[in-house]
Amino acid sequence: MLITTAFTSCTSESENITSKDKQLQLNVAISRPESRTVVTGNNLIDGSSIGVTVVDATGTAYQSQDYNNVCYTGNTVDGTQEWTPNRTVTLSGEPATLYAYYPWTEGVDVEAVPVDMTTADQNDWMYATPVTGLSDANAGATVSLHHALANIRLTLY
Repeated sequence: MLITTAFTSCTSESENITSKDKQLQLNVAISRPESRTVVTGNNLIDGSSIGVTVVDATGTAYQSQDYNNVCYTGNTVDGTQEWTPNRTVTLSGEPATLYAYYPWTEGVDVEAVPVDMTTADQNDWMYATPVTGLSDANAGATVSLHHALANIRLTLY
């Protein structure tokens, strides 16, 4: 009688995830909302997207995962703005730092985000103060966006 045994291997990112690991949760607010900017108030409008990058203490890929320019989209649910990522960011016991900017732009590195104020759809640009000390024990990040540029329109009669 011949018995065949097969061993398979999986190289997916989930193999490094433990039950203790937690998904990153965001709370986003506007720091010092300005009345002359396009984005006003303490929250972004529903459907707005921010770009988020998570790195380790040395500034390189966190847990060897590509968490560069993850798109988080905000929508109000039961009176609270909730942020949903386009791919999951999982935190372990290793400390992480988060960088964020608005508006999210596909395919860019957070260190070199193109800013073109001549386009009609980009009227404001914001960056976040880096959030440090994130981990599985502290998976909630409060992201405070600051106005960097604003497109001001004047109409003279």
